[in-house]
Amino acid sequence: MTSWHEFVTMGRFGLFVWPAFGFGLIVMLLNIYWARLREKTARREVRQARQAEEESPQ
Repeated sequence: MTSWHEFVTMGRFGLFVWPAFGFGLIVMLLNIYWARLREKTARREVRQARQAEEESPQ
């Protein structure tokens, strides 16, 4: 590849490659976001369960 234009167009396949790359990137970022959200929810549930266990009479 001798120029940026050739790199971006990728031999006329750029119209397929770049949207696929973007979609894959979005999916990976959403996966990270959802995993962090689920971890936060799970930690909150564990904390609430521990508090309820400590507060319950034995």
